Amino acid sequence: MCERKSFRQSIEFGISVLGAGDYATFRGESLDISPDGLGLLSEYPLVQGMVVRLTLPVDGVGIPVPVFAEVSRVIPVGNRFRAGLRFFK
Repeated sequence: MCERKSFRQSIEFGISVLGAGDYATFRGESLDISPDGLGLLSEYPLVQGMVVRLTLPVDGVGIPVPVFAEVSRVIPVGNRFRAGLRFFK
């Protein structure tokens, strides 16, 4: 298991509904990050198994980089959702 590091930042993520052709962009707050994935807090009700497209800031690049991840777990926290995302490699 990789060590997770604190990574608090407002990020954008997009969700595409397979077969429906729908795509929507939402905002969330990243909580922690590792080479394998990211912890995210969002008002959007993510569901385990969803694939999301994130745009993450990368030091030295100057522009956000698109990354795809799968929702591996979701825990309700008040009126928001704490999600664990696993990056596709």
